[in-house]
Amino acid sequence: METQVDFASELAEAVLRDINKTEGKFFSITFFKKDGSLRTMTCRTEVTKGVNGKGLKFDAREYDLKPVWCLDKQAWRMINLDSVVEITFGNKTIQYT
Repeated sequence: METQVDFASELAEAVLRDINKTEGKFFSITFFKKDGSLRTMTCRTEVTKGVNGKGLKFDAREYDLKPVWCLDKQAWRMINLDSVVEITFGNKTIQYT
């Protein structure tokens, strides 16, 4: 049974929908970090490396966060879906305002 989550913003919902379209393939995303700096990251979802089966201690969706595997850092990172500026996957670039 799938749990429905109400997102705090339409932006978060749209970004998550677009991330899910990548189907686990690499994508580039530009967003504002918590400290206010702009970051562009190459990452992907559906990675099993570093997963211990315990899961997160909180529901990231409740905070409009998306866990992704960062290619540069070779580690899990969280993206705040409300702060995304741009996502690129395949030959498609989507900008959010």
